[in-house]
Amino acid sequence: MYSYYHEHIRTPILVWALRLILIGILGFTCLSVAQEKLEIDLIETVTQAKQTVDENPTLTAARLNLGFAYLELGSMQQAEAEFKSVVGLDPRAPSGYYWLGGVYFLQSRYEEAIDVFQRALEQLPGWSAAYHALGMSHFERHNHDAAEIAFNIALNLMQKPQSSQYEVLAPSFGTGGYGWNIKPSPANALYFLGLIASQRGRLDTAKEYWRQAIETGPPLAEVYFELGVAHNKDMQWEKSVRVLREAIRLRPEMPAAHYQLARAYLKLDNMTEGTRELEEFQRLKTAYARLSARHTMIRAAPDAAITLFGLARKYMQEEKYAEASREFQKALWHDPRLAKAYSGLGRAYVGLGRLDDALEALGKAIELEPNMAEAYITKGLILLTRADKSGARSDYERAVSACREGIELNPKLKVPIVIRAAIGRAYLREGKLARASHQFEEILKADANFSDAYFYLGAIHLARHEYEKAENAYLRVIELEPSSANAYERLAHLYGTRGILLDKAIQYAERAIDLKPDSAAYYNTLSWLHFLGKDYEKAETSVIKALTLQPDNQLYSEGLKVIREAKQSEDGGKKVGK
Repeated sequence: MYSYYHEHIRTPILVWALRLILIGILGFTCLSVAQEKLEIDLIETVTQAKQTVDENPTLTAARLNLGFAYLELGSMQQAEAEFKSVVGLDPRAPSGYYWLGGVYFLQSRYEEAIDVFQRALEQLPGWSAAYHALGMSHFERHNHDAAEIAFNIALNLMQKPQSSQYEVLAPSFGTGGYGWNIKPSPANALYFLGLIASQRGRLDTAKEYWRQAIETGPPLAEVYFELGVAHNKDMQWEKSVRVLREAIRLRPEMPAAHYQLARAYLKLDNMTEGTRELEEFQRLKTAYARLSARHTMIRAAPDAAITLFGLARKYMQEEKYAEASREFQKALWHDPRLAKAYSGLGRAYVGLGRLDDALEALGKAIELEPNMAEAYITKGLILLTRADKSGARSDYERAVSACREGIELNPKLKVPIVIRAAIGRAYLREGKLARASHQFEEILKADANFSDAYFYLGAIHLARHEYEKAENAYLRVIELEPSSANAYERLAHLYGTRGILLDKAIQYAERAIDLKPDSAAYYNTLSWLHFLGKDYEKAETSVIKALTLQPDNQLYSEGLKVIREAKQSEDGGKKVGK
């Protein structure tokens, strides 16, 4: 009879745990609009741009686009070469001068930038963008007189319709956070004129320039910030609060704006807001300092793949996956054999929901560095989500294989619980009880209340005939998860196997059915328990219910036959006794 009512272990995929781990560790999130705009294959973009230049070497637009791509990669020397080619091919090309000067400006080569913008103005005397950039370059050199002249000319030209004929071409795929992306505008010119006036001690004039900049638009966070600082100097705290809050609305990550706002709040005796802004300032200041330092290093050393990799990791910590993917791609462009950048790129792609691309990147990481345990673990997590969706045993086995490889390569690696659970279940199915037990014990070290670990340890103890330990494990599951139908059914089966507490076993089986009334297996267990108690009527009723749920189940049909034979035999015995 026991051979028919065989013991079985259900191994459900932990759907909720997979989702939790992908969100909490890999950052599986929905894309924002901004991320979608940033998400491109940068290396492919560069390859295509180079191909276009090879096919059309005298086409200035193609060289401009290649220069943009190099600038996006942080390769200043190559970007400089392309923009020089543009100027050489067409000495009157506005964009060539503008972006070449921009490359110099980004590297703090202000004298060379000034020379380029002056040469541009020799070709195009009415070009407002060149005057604006020239003003910025003079300003960085503290040539305030020359900067003021340049900005005033730029402002006058920008207010004339004919200046629009010299519109600068810009890249369609962004500037990567450290590109030459200062857009000339009247508001920008007024902003710089205000800075010049402020540095000369003419604060009222500076404030007037900034007010004009706000009226002119578009709104610039820097303008509101400087106006807020000026109001703080004049002890106009309420005015300062108004404009600084606007600055933060336009650019929440500006550390100095939070500091100045904290000052104003504290002067107004608003300790709560003041303290909050100071804390935000400290948090942003640290992050901004690191980011700024990395950008400076990239501009100074365009082949710094490790610096780019570090920047990408910083973006990953901030859950900025599109930005991180770009920086990882840039690092790989500088060093195509940087395996950890491929691994990082795979994690970034997971955050972007690009699982196919993630698997490809992780595959390259493993190919370059076969002992990279982290890459195997990430690959395993992705494959587990695939297995969850497909339900295919082969997908699940691939996932577990990748996870096992990662753990074997680095047994001390901090592994997500869901991976240990998957590996433990796989070992259990293979009959490798010691290894399975180790995985679930490791889970409980990390989370003593992880009920599934107790459930599978119960199965392991049962397989070893450690009945008391199995009983305690299942009782612990019920304590942690009172709605666990599986645990109630397993306890019922355990008591039936041992031939003890049969009434209690039947109560547990009935409780499992109450929790999960559509389980044919639970009705089968209840039928078996009634059979053990020789209550053949109830045994028959229960197994018929199981067959109602699974009409084609041959084992249940055989069980019904056994029950009816036993029932008939009992009835015959009663008749003989009479």
